This record gives sequence, structure tokens and C-alpha cells, in this order.
Amino acid sequence: MTKGEPTLAIILFFVAFAQQFLVALNIRNISTGRIRAAAATSFLIAITWGMAVVIIASNARTFLSLIFYGFGASAGVITSILFDKYIHPKKEER
Repeated sequence: MTKGEPTLAIILFFVAFAQQFLVALNIRNISTGRIRAAAATSFLIAITWGMAVVIIASNARTFLSLIFYGFGASAGVITSILFDKYIHPKKEER
């Protein structure tokens, strides 16, 4: 493991987390007809994907970084499900 590898792995975790959370949020925005919100989340998704590609292509040298990237993606999906279940108001609550 190189000197900066743990920091890189943590950064990749949060980039993947943000990507997956935004993708799930974007799906909800599209399905509910929120066009502006869907456009904004699509823009943020593109930025996080670009960040991931640059980070992985230029710095990720070990499997540890990619494992953290995978865990970040899983955590982002789980968080978006919990967000939708507990925070987003249902139609009957509005």
C-alpha cells in the first residue's frame, strides 16, 4: 500500500456514494416529473462520474481503492432507499 492510498480509498468511497445517491434521486425526479431537478441531478452525476474516472485512471493502483469505491456505491443506494422511505413524504401525507 502506498502512502496516499488510504486517503484515495476514502475519496473514492465518497465519490461513489454521491454517484449512486444522485442516480437514485434522479430516477425519483424523473418518475415524478420534476424536470429541473432531474436536469440538476444529471449534471451532478456527470461531474461525479468524471471525478471517478480521473481519480481511478490516474491514482488508483491497488484493489483496496476499488473495494472502497464499491462499498461507497452500495452505501449510496442504501441511503437513497432509506431517504425515500423515511424522509420523502408519501402522497397520502401531503
